[in-house]
Amino acid sequence: MARCVSLKTLVSALDAEFSFYQGQDESVNGLQVKGKAQVQKGVVACDGAMETIQNAAFVNADFLFVHHGLLWKKQDPRTVKATNRRVQAASKAGLSVYAMHLPLDAHPTLGNNALLAKAIGVKNPRPCVDVECGLLALCGVLNVGRDALVQRVNEKLGFARLFAFGPQIVSRVAVCSGSGAFAALEAEKEGFDALVVGEVKHSDYHFAKESGVNLIECGHYNSEILGPKAVGKWVRKQFGVPFEFIDAPTGL
Repeated sequence: MARCVSLKTLVSALDAEFSFYQGQDESVNGLQVKGKAQVQKGVVACDGAMETIQNAAFVNADFLFVHHGLLWKKQDPRTVKATNRRVQAASKAGLSVYAMHLPLDAHPTLGNNALLAKAIGVKNPRPCVDVECGLLALCGVLNVGRDALVQRVNEKLGFARLFAFGPQIVSRVAVCSGSGAFAALEAEKEGFDALVVGEVKHSDYHFAKESGVNLIECGHYNSEILGPKAVGKWVRKQFGVPFEFIDAPTGL
C-alpha cells in the first residue's frame, strides 16, 4: 500500500518549517486551495499557473507546492478571472495548492538563495541586504575571475549573462534569486563585488553600474526552482510520500 500523509499534518509541517521568517511578503503564504484530506502523491513547481495545475492533475497528484502561488495580498483586478479559473481547476482535481514565496528564498537550507550560493561555490554565506521584507540575499567568499564565475553560473544554472560593472577578479559574491538585482544598491555596504541574480530589470541597470558591482543574470525561473525541488526531497524524507518536480520553464 502506498504511503500517505494527512493534508493537515503536511501543512502543519510546512508551516512550522517556514515559521522562522518574520519579514513582510505580498504572497498569501501557506495553503491556498484545500484538496483531498490524504496526500498520496505530491508535486513541486515554480509557478502556480494553469499549466502546472493541469500537469499536476494529469499525474494524479494530491498536493502542489509552488514558489509563486495563486493568491496575493494586492491582487491586480485584471488577474482575478484567471486566478479563479486556476483555483477552480485545482479544486475540481482535488488538488491542494500550497505557496511559499519569500520565506522559501530565505530558508537557510531549503532556500533558493542558499542552494544558489552552494551551487556556485560561495563559502561562508551569510544573510545580507536588509529591507522591510527581511534579509533577502546571501553574501560570502569566492575568489575567482569574473569570466570564470560567469562560466560556473552557466554550467550550474543553464544560463548566464554578465553586466561587467565591477572588477575582473572578484572576492565576495552575493546571490539573490528572482528579481534580485535591487541588491546591487547594497554592494558597498555589504562589501561584495559580484551579484548573481535571477532577473535584471531595466530600472536596476544604472544603479548597479554606478555601484561598481558585476551583475550576473541566470534567469528568474532557473534561480527559483532550486527551493521547490529541495522541499520535495524534504517531504519525501519526512513522510515517505512521493514528490516529483514539474518543469514549466518560461525562458525568463
